[in-house]
Amino acid sequence: MPCPTEDRLNSADQLLLFAEPDWPPDPFDVRVRAEGLYVGCADLYLDARLKVDRCFISHAHTDHACAAHGVTVCTSATARFMRLRLRSGEFDVHPFGRPFPWGDARLTLHPAGHVLGSAQLLVEYGGQRLVYTGDIKLGPSLTCERAKVVPCDVLICESTFGLEKFRFPPVAQARRQIAHLAGELLAADRVPVFLGYSLGRGPELAAILAQAGFEVMVEESIGQHLRVYRELGWFDWPVRPLDPRKARGRVVVTPAGPAAAAIARQVTGAELVYVSGWAMLAGYGRRFGADHAVCLSDHADFDDLLRLAGRTGARKVYVTHGYTRPLRDSLAARGIPSRILNVGAPRRRARSP
Repeated sequence: MPCPTEDRLNSADQLLLFAEPDWPPDPFDVRVRAEGLYVGCADLYLDARLKVDRCFISHAHTDHACAAHGVTVCTSATARFMRLRLRSGEFDVHPFGRPFPWGDARLTLHPAGHVLGSAQLLVEYGGQRLVYTGDIKLGPSLTCERAKVVPCDVLICESTFGLEKFRFPPVAQARRQIAHLAGELLAADRVPVFLGYSLGRGPELAAILAQAGFEVMVEESIGQHLRVYRELGWFDWPVRPLDPRKARGRVVVTPAGPAAAAIARQVTGAELVYVSGWAMLAGYGRRFGADHAVCLSDHADFDDLLRLAGRTGARKVYVTHGYTRPLRDSLAARGIPSRILNVGAPRRRARSP
């Protein structure tokens, strides 16, 4: 979805663009501006929703990598993915775990475990440490770096699944369920069509299914991203470009939306499988025309969000992006001071898993 511009922010957006007033100031000068989250001590935006001069981009999904900023601080993988759709802007790329100076602050990128190249940002300033997680997942993945818990004084944490009901099954169990369902559908002479974003879940599904021994076909945009995965050494399984005429006996991976709808029309016997953390909500997959749903996410669930906050040792936590109030209250009940950062109304798009 295209990035909103200043004149497209409606009055509801404007009302949401301010942090709660009761939170005492901290050394990092964390603010919410119309452009997005801002860290004043480093003069740096975090996943800005509008174009800015200098911005840290945690990963290349379009709800975070929304604009071609003047200078984008990110990993090399994120830069590669962003260049697939953004032709302007300068990239300042850094490897994980290697500090670099940034004005009066020092910055370090650490793995976030969300998608390939996804990063947390550590800001060191005035003898203290702030960590911005971006989207984060603590569990294992076949196609991206595993997240690291980074000790800090102040934590800015996502809360996509910050509601207590979101407790995901183990990843190994979800992988087995995916492979079992694919086998069952093929045995019934059906064509399993798994739904996943071009970056992240789509490649992960392709890896799970190929590793389980299935012949996998991938839609064009997933194939485009997989070329980058291969070049970076993160995908070594055989997959084929999608040809609806030859899908019988094979498993298909495609993004949801128009591509999946077209495949459902073109492939006789296609059955769509929605794979996401949102699959925990009864019937949610039907919004995408899916016949089946499996819970596998590239975000932390409720328990992992609490675990993350506790293991960082943060003295206070800013909560943003998702179920902010329930997570804030759960952290406070565990003795961790927390406040909400409202970064504007979410863009209208399919929920991220």
